[in-house]
Amino acid sequence: MAVWLQRNLLENHKQLKVHKFINQFMNQFINQFINQFKRVFTTKEEKLPESSQSAEFHGSIL
Repeated sequence: MAVWLQRNLLENHKQLKVHKFINQFMNQFINQFINQFKRVFTTKEEKLPESSQSAEFHGSIL
């Protein structure tokens, strides 16, 4: 019983480490993607003159 419990705890610990690693990786990936998207969007917005901004925005959606 003790050996089984010890083995089970070790397996759970390994799985937890893997899940933690995947979670950190995904969070980092998502944050980088969001930051890059914000950077592209804000630079595009700043470059456009005020009048053509809405037309360009609607055109990109379609």
